[in-house]
Amino acid sequence: MKHMKIALAAMLAVVMGTTFTSCLNSDRDDVNYAYVTINTSMGIITSLTTDDGYELVPQNASQMTLDGSIPKRAYIAFKLLEGEKLSSNSSARVSFVDYYDILYVRDMSDGLVETATRLLAISQDIWSANGYLNVAAAYYSYTVDSPDDFSLYIDRIEDNTIYFKLAFTKEVEETSTYSAKSLSYILPSEEEIKESYPAALIPDSNGYYNAVLIADGVNSSGDEVELKSNTSKIALP
Repeated sequence: MKHMKIALAAMLAVVMGTTFTSCLNSDRDDVNYAYVTINTSMGIITSLTTDDGYELVPQNASQMTLDGSIPKRAYIAFKLLEGEKLSSNSSARVSFVDYYDILYVRDMSDGLVETATRLLAISQDIWSANGYLNVAAAYYSYTVDSPDDFSLYIDRIEDNTIYFKLAFTKEVEETSTYSAKSLSYILPSEEEIKESYPAALIPDSNGYYNAVLIADGVNSSGDEVELKSNTSKIALP
């Protein structure tokens, strides 16, 4: 049991610390890290759009294919080619280094989705970028691990805040191992949300909305709790 609690604590630290990372972050002068949307045309990678708005053009795009497919969203390491720099006015040629996480892209659900198994943790902060809402969750490991087992929907709008609820729809028994998954959900437009949820919803002076992620969860003692993230600022498409 002691080892299980240590493992769970480590998993919670990873998931709850998941947050937006600027592509300017690096552990060496020549390597940068970024959450990116991977843009394709006819099955060929054309460019990468970072979550803080830079456009990258990988010169070794063929190395970004995984098992015959191309992810839509990912956390990557890359190097700027000689003479290139990050600029909001032009794209930069880069060399792809490696994937560090794949963010599985999913559509949001239109209405309530029942939780089948409570989650162990959710990301402490959520963020929007390129029309996606990005979240993460920790859960008991199971054999066929699929992003299709996670659904996100708007639970309510309250106090000028959008409450997104993450539901784990797979029935999973408690085990001694834990897994984590990162997901990017396609956000509905501002008009769609206001049409479906007529409660007052007012953006701040920069056009951002308050958002909170919630989920049905359990704590380390096995007690049922509501998991809740910090309040984040998101942009709606």
